[in-house]
Amino acid sequence: MSAGQREIVVLAVGQANACQHCLSAHGLLGKHAGLSESAILNARAGKSAKPLENALAVLVVKIAQRRGVLPDDDLAIAHTAGMGDGLIIEIVANVVLDIPSNHTNHIAATDVELPTVKIDLSANTQADYVR
Repeated sequence: MSAGQREIVVLAVGQANACQHCLSAHGLLGKHAGLSESAILNARAGKSAKPLENALAVLVVKIAQRRGVLPDDDLAIAHTAGMGDGLIIEIVANVVLDIPSNHTNHIAATDVELPTVKIDLSANTQADYVR
């Protein structure tokens, strides 16, 4: 995965787990990885304006929400979007790596010493982030 794609994973998982610390930190890191503000908000919403990244974001949210239990149709959609089995496994591994960080930040009540973002996406000013 590219650095931008890895940030899409972290942002989508962070949003799924409502992790203020990870969303704030990776909002900044996403910019350094080449993501625009709208791409960052899209990632958090589980989508992207780019077809492959959109399929990636959708898959990430499904993996996180369904705890890895996916029907064959979801994997077929990922394959149709251009993801090979190796990329899908890499995505799963990155999702799994992010969950303990989210949970640890919740349990430890980690201070966010960065500009914080609002967890509620509807509180943002842009109605539709895909451009």
